Amino acid sequence: MAVEARVDSAALRSFVVRVRSVDGRTLGSGVLVAPGWALTCAHVVHGVDDVLVQGVGLPDPIPGGPPGETARVVLRSSPPPRTGGLWPFPDLAVLAFDPGPVPHPVAPLESALGDARGGLLTDDRVAGWGFPRREQGVDPPGSPATFVVEGVEGDGFVTLKAGQAQPGLSGAPMVCPRTRTVIGLMSATRGASSDLGGYASPVSGLIDVAPFASVDGSDGAEVLAKVLAANRAESLRDRSPWLAVLPVPNADRLVEQPWVTFRKTARSDPADLLRADFGVVDYLFRDTELQRQRREWCEAPDALGVLVVRGVGGSGKTRFAIQLCRLLQDRGWLTGWLPASGDEVLPVPVPRLLVVDYAEAADPQQLARVLMQLSATATALTPARLVLLTRTRVGGLSDPLDAMAEKANARVKQILNLGEETVAATAALAPDQRGELFRTAAAAFADAWQTPLVLPNLDLSSERYQLPLEVLFEALDRTLSGQAGVDVQQVPPVERVFAHEQRYWAAMMPDVDPALLRWTAAAATMAGADSDIDGHAVLAAHPALAGDDKTQAREQLIRWWADLVPGSRLLNPLRPDRLGEQAAAITLAGMHELAGPVLDGVLSLPSDRQVTSALDLLARAQSITPAMAGLTDAAVVQHLAPLAERATQAARPDQSGRINRSVGEAVLRLLSADRLDRLNPDHDIPEEGRQSLRAAAVACTDLGTLAREAGRVADARALFHAALKIDQRLVAMAPNDRTQQRDLAIDQQRLADLDRRDVGDKPG
Repeated sequence: MAVEARVDSAALRSFVVRVRSVDGRTLGSGVLVAPGWALTCAHVVHGVDDVLVQGVGLPDPIPGGPPGETARVVLRSSPPPRTGGLWPFPDLAVLAFDPGPVPHPVAPLESALGDARGGLLTDDRVAGWGFPRREQGVDPPGSPATFVVEGVEGDGFVTLKAGQAQPGLSGAPMVCPRTRTVIGLMSATRGASSDLGGYASPVSGLIDVAPFASVDGSDGAEVLAKVLAANRAESLRDRSPWLAVLPVPNADRLVEQPWVTFRKTARSDPADLLRADFGVVDYLFRDTELQRQRREWCEAPDALGVLVVRGVGGSGKTRFAIQLCRLLQDRGWLTGWLPASGDEVLPVPVPRLLVVDYAEAADPQQLARVLMQLSATATALTPARLVLLTRTRVGGLSDPLDAMAEKANARVKQILNLGEETVAATAALAPDQRGELFRTAAAAFADAWQTPLVLPNLDLSSERYQLPLEVLFEALDRTLSGQAGVDVQQVPPVERVFAHEQRYWAAMMPDVDPALLRWTAAAATMAGADSDIDGHAVLAAHPALAGDDKTQAREQLIRWWADLVPGSRLLNPLRPDRLGEQAAAITLAGMHELAGPVLDGVLSLPSDRQVTSALDLLARAQSITPAMAGLTDAAVVQHLAPLAERATQAARPDQSGRINRSVGEAVLRLLSADRLDRLNPDHDIPEEGRQSLRAAAVACTDLGTLAREAGRVADARALFHAALKIDQRLVAMAPNDRTQQRDLAIDQQRLADLDRRDVGDKPG
């Protein structure tokens, strides 16, 4: 769905001024171009040095006083040597007036903000607003006008067609939706009673001082430089007034805006109260950083910027991004989560704030492509800001954000080098802040859930309460349980909240085994599902739900969860993340001897997206319990070869030439140095076990090749080294095995090639 900017003539009116003679006659039109400065045509103010300017963007005239602000003509381009014909190029005049204490709007000039969108082109549509004569003998009320650009005359004027240029329209700003700036002022007509159009004086004429004469003795070059600089600075200081002039209809449909106001219903889940997108609890303590990022990063004059928000789960990354989105949305920006297929939103000609959640799980090459596309379309007036939310590194071989630079062009690399990173947005809570957040949250939860308020005296000094979400867990548990005086702090608050969830689920589904309800939540959180087929496949990984005779039971669970947790997929994860991860970890660990086979089933699902989701959750949740870490270790070792094969298949170009590296990237995030070492155990390997050891080496080689192709050189080197260690051990055990000798030679060569390439990429 392509979207284009349009000109709102009513909004444009606030940037336009009526130019009057000192006795009140309408001489023409003008436009506000800097605080205390207006621009009009030279012929509009021919023969006068003082005029009045009046507009809805300026203070109302004083009753009984002059109908406008007194302005003086400071510069005016030279008059014609004879009467008749067009005024000589550029037919522009600069007016100065007292701006007053209340700021007035400023229209951006193409000559001050010319950028990647280029100048005016043939067939560009332009729209204006001014004070052409409408009725004989009646002061014109102001009217819109539209034209189509034919081209540029030999002397510099822009020829316009397909519109009426009536007397009095002279000096009216002509706005081009493509460049999103004022490109010129209407100067002359080609036929006042027809649609032949007219001629516009391009504002680029302000760059050359030669045609201008000073009226009040000012230095012409200094005045023009001052006006253009002030125009750029003021236009970028607050873009919101001008954004109203050039709205892009339905642009918000191109992004995901997950935030909504919570309303309790019969299907409301207690966990909904914790979700950042519902925003039940007031946003506390981060407002200074929020406003700083708005002023110093979002609204800076740079065309493109990147902000990395790091933090562990529950530290407030998502809430910070939502608040920043809402703040900028109120100022006319297009804000939201970048969709998986974001090609349509990347060139939209408005300021954009785009958020990528789980940036560590995104394909760095895809992120680099997004940045390169934004770089080609973002301008100072319509900037693009990319916010990357990522957890602090958990077990991955390298930070995937570093890999973006490997696949980006020089301009994007520079942007990454200059990128911002905020720690204040996810800083640990101070002791007094924890208490304030607990009290605020408890009151908000009680009000939203329509239950009595419980405010026990709690000890929140534990290290876990440094995280805002842990305080919210505590507040929600106390609100739901009503246990004001009972010490339950021996059980982590997230586990107590999960217990509330289970009781809620059991009340909704009293005839279903609670273990299967827990598994449904875990399966939806780990792998999710886009279709009924995927939903049945992931639930059937549990033995109690496997087989055709369990189809109806699976269908019941799918419909229950889809209604309980709506979202972009059929089966969506339990939120917030830490609660979902806790649910998955507790559920899997509680399966005991079934946990391994169930996890094997999930990692063998036909859907690459489901397997990728499961791998990412394992990477995040492995630190929750020792049992989860052990399951992850076993799963990675056992499934490394088939996962490497799956990743290799997925990374082959499809019919459209697209490459899917998501599976390979997800596997890489799990392969810590310790796990790579465990692929090659210290104990003796029996002969029958050598084949699986070789399979692990081949898998490391294949994954290393994918990492190298994706620009992740450090990961590739670590994987090739792991493969080489296994090769060396297998050759030592079977010195005459030609297959093993060949594998060893191949991996040695790959490492050597990688080292040569790395050296070659460095400046000499």
